[in-house]
Formats: sequence, structure tokens, C-alpha cells
Amino acid sequence: MVRRGGTGLRAWARSTLAGVSVALLAGGCSAGSPSNTSSSSVPSASTAQAVHGEVMVALEPGPRAQPIHNRISLRRPDGSVIVSHSFTPRSAPRVNFAAPVLAPEATVIDGHAYYADGEGRVRALAVDGIEQQVAQFPLTGSQQSLSFAVSPDGSRLVGAVFTWPEPSPSPGQAFGPGNFALDIYTSSPGQAATRIRHQEWPQTEPPTDAVTVVGWALAGPVVTTDMPPATQQSSPGLWFWGHVSTLGPDGRPQRQLGGSGCRAVAVNPDGTVLCVSQSASAQTRNPDGSLLFEAKKPGDGGFTLSPDGQRVTAGTQVAGKDGRVVQLPSTFVGQGWLDSQTVIGVQATPQGESNVDELKLASPRQVKDLGFQGLFVGAFNVP
Repeated sequence: MVRRGGTGLRAWARSTLAGVSVALLAGGCSAGSPSNTSSSSVPSASTAQAVHGEVMVALEPGPRAQPIHNRISLRRPDGSVIVSHSFTPRSAPRVNFAAPVLAPEATVIDGHAYYADGEGRVRALAVDGIEQQVAQFPLTGSQQSLSFAVSPDGSRLVGAVFTWPEPSPSPGQAFGPGNFALDIYTSSPGQAATRIRHQEWPQTEPPTDAVTVVGWALAGPVVTTDMPPATQQSSPGLWFWGHVSTLGPDGRPQRQLGGSGCRAVAVNPDGTVLCVSQSASAQTRNPDGSLLFEAKKPGDGGFTLSPDGQRVTAGTQVAGKDGRVVQLPSTFVGQGWLDSQTVIGVQATPQGESNVDELKLASPRQVKDLGFQGLFVGAFNVP
């Protein structure tokens, strides 16, 4: 429970690692239709050349600190740019005594990078540089944050906007007047977004059940169900943590994934879930909660699940379903997988994060600098 004096907010934010969530105080139940015009992208000099094989998608930081990004890029495995595009960055909500944990602005679906700008526009960027606006979720203020997901065929989108009260100008108070709010929207390319759920929480009872959209699996969007939207104790490379469920047509959690004891940190499209326990065990589970394999005492942070669900990065190791454990450099923090044998991440140093790096499991002590800073979002293959 949060008190206006701030003690409750500190306890609430400290209680568990948050993830972003979602929602907006909107006057009506539908948002404006997306524009038919596309923003210009910036191809590299070699974009006209045929692109084949793996393509990386990355978000690159602007002049402010992460997690605020203002450019998205599609890159070859060696880090060279295929196409990139700058966009209006989002604002980080101001939260006294804690920090909002924001969802990445982009996701990778069906050979496209889908990304949201600071005004709620979602665009799809292809490897040939063609870009199209596919949705508009209503973001109207700096105290709002957006999380979204796209169906595997690109025909459906779900977005959630979380609204914070304005910060208080008075020392010792967390917020000024107002409630927390969550709104969930559905949309399809070329159609207006439709609000399917609205909920508010008073400051005396801050949300612990505001859903966050974290992906798409088993024919539906996936959301967290029990994360507060701020934290004082973040973990490297981790942006969501908690129980996860598919989202029903009414905007409420439906089918739980990974079992009742699963605190998920990653979900694959087939519903395979990576769960982390208080005992520092990382378990890969089927959607029904049955165990696939487990990594014992993996360390903190850097939890990622390979695309085939056969391996995980967990702290300073890669653990596989086959029982093989590969030790990683002590400073390496996994961000994701280029393929089932290649991990993408950064090295955490006292001076800050390194450039984005590549690490192949066949030679895990050899870290390759890819020549840019940012956040690895995902990858897709161009035949």
C-alpha cells in the first residue's frame, strides 16, 4: 500500500522487479486511425544489394540514457547497417523514490521490426527499407508508458498504456492528485485502436495486478499479471518478471503459462517459458508447467531463452537441455540470441555498458565487438 508520504511507494517498488505496463485515460473507447503515410527510413549505401541470412534488429540510444532510444536499425551479423530509422523517443515517467521499468520499444515479427515511437505510433520496417504505420495507440502525456505485441502474421496488435499520477512538487510526497490507470487496446493495420479494458487504482492502493504486454504465444498476446510498474532493485538485462498468462478478448488474463510457481523472465512463441525462482534456479517449462530442464545457481541477470527453447543464458553461463553448461565471461550480460548457437549481449563494466557484442558457444571466451551501442531486440532470417 502506498502512502502519500512516500514510504509505501518505496516498499511497493522494492517488493519485486517490475516491468512496464500499460494504459491511458482516454475520453472514448477508440483511438484515431493510423495515418497512411510512412516516415522515411535511412538505408545504408549497400541496401540495394540482396540481403540473405540472419538480420539483427537493434534499438540505439539517443543523447539521454537508456532505456530511451531514438533509432532502430536492421543489421547484418557483423554489425553493419542494412537500414536504420530515427523516431520520436518516448518520455520516461517521473516516479519519486523509484524508477519505471519500461518495455522495449520494438519487437520482431514475420521478417519485420515493429516499433513504437513516443506518440504511440507503431510502424513496421522491412529489410528493403519499406516502412508502414500499422497502428496508433493513444499516448498523450509524459506520465504514460506503452507495451505492445503483434500477432505472428502481423494482422493483430495489442497495446497497453499505463498512466502514472503527476509527480508531487512537495518533498516527501510521491505524487500529486490523480489515480494510476491502465487501458488495453486492440488494433489491426489500417484500423482505429479499440479500447477493451479500463481500470484505475487510487494512490492508497497502487497496482500490483496491472498487466504488461510481453509477447505473443499460443495464438494470443501474453501479459504479466502481478508486477508493480516500478522498481528500486533492477537486474541486468531483465525488464519483466512475474506470472504470465494469455490475454482474453476482454483484456483480462486468461490461461496461465508455466504453472503457478513460474516467475517468468522470457516466453517463446510456442509458449515455452523461462522461470526464475528465489533459490537462484532457472527453469525452462512447457506451457502447462511441466519441467523441460533446469540451470542450477545461474547467477543474477542476463536471462534469455534461445529460439528453439533448448538453451538459456543465466548469469555467467549458458545451460542446455542436453546438460551442457558453457561458462561466459564474468562481465557478459545476455540480451538475446541471433541463432541457437550465437548469443548477443553487452559487457557490464565500471565505466558502463560496452558496445553490443556477439558470442558463439563454440568459442565462448571470444567476444566480438559489433561496433554499436544499444539494445538487441531480436533477429529474423531472410532466405
